[in-house]
Amino acid sequence: MSSDTPSDIPPPDSMHLSSATGWMQLGNTAEALADLEKISEANRAHFEVLHLEWHIHAQNKDWERCVELGLANKAVPADELQAAALEWARVLAKRAPLSLAATKKVMRFAADHDWTDAYDMEAKLQGELLGSEDNKEGIQAFFEKRAPEFKGK
Repeated sequence: MSSDTPSDIPPPDSMHLSSATGWMQLGNTAEALADLEKISEANRAHFEVLHLEWHIHAQNKDWERCVELGLANKAVPADELQAAALEWARVLAKRAPLSLAATKKVMRFAADHDWTDAYDMEAKLQGELLGSEDNKEGIQAFFEKRAPEFKGK
């Protein structure tokens, strides 16, 4: 999480984001969230704003809010976590492994980089996957109305 003021968010929203980041660094999630709530609706969906908001809700263990924000797929009680994780793993295992690897790479990169750099990396990786065997298989399976058989190639 960068403490620099994002250049593509204009004041005063950039100042609210910087202030919220400072509060998070001090461990005060309530003040951080209060500053994020001052950001205009036009900039609420900015990657850096959402990134910080996720950190706040994760630190507060407000999983339902993370789901509402689209930052998590599901929230489950601790005693159901193992079953839910296995269910999600089965779903992911049916997806294209190269695409999943690229997604993980971008998500990890995005944690420490600005939105533009993360977007550029995502576009580059997507371009590299275009035309792969798995890409062709996914398209073919769609038109044939069958489940794809991905090979990681």
